[in-house]
Amino acid sequence: MHVRFSVRLIFAMFLAVALAAGAEEPQQRPTDDLVAAARAAKPKRKGSTTKVITNADVQKAAAKGTKGPKGKAPAASAAVSNPTRDHEAKQKAKAESDAYLKKLEVKVTDLETALIDVEQRYYDEDDPARRDDVIKREFELKKTELALARRELDSARTAAGVPNP
Repeated sequence: MHVRFSVRLIFAMFLAVALAAGAEEPQQRPTDDLVAAARAAKPKRKGSTTKVITNADVQKAAAKGTKGPKGKAPAASAAVSNPTRDHEAKQKAKAESDAYLKKLEVKVTDLETALIDVEQRYYDEDDPARRDDVIKREFELKKTELALARRELDSARTAAGVPNP
């Protein structure tokens, strides 16, 4: 019970001090100062120099056949680029380039495997006439095809900006 009384007494004292402090200072209305400043500044402000264009003004200009400011015809607008379309086109070109490179790499790998197979058949063949005539000619043909495919792959990598290993 004693604690409650003390708390109430302290609260009452704080309330009394706050009311006394508030009664001593005259309250100013900050909006009055703001309104007075705005009214004083109004004559100092410059009037608007813009003109509102109405439908009647547009019809008059169309009837006169004016071409725009200073009598010049309006410039043709430049083609507007679409960033999304540009990005998609770049992605598509990159995907096609990557697919082409992959195709050439597979072709080179297949030709290397075929060349190894032909070489192995050359050594496995017992008939010297067949080995020297048929298999040797096939080996030279595969070797030429492989050289052409490697050259094409190198040029495609260079064009795509991929470093050659």
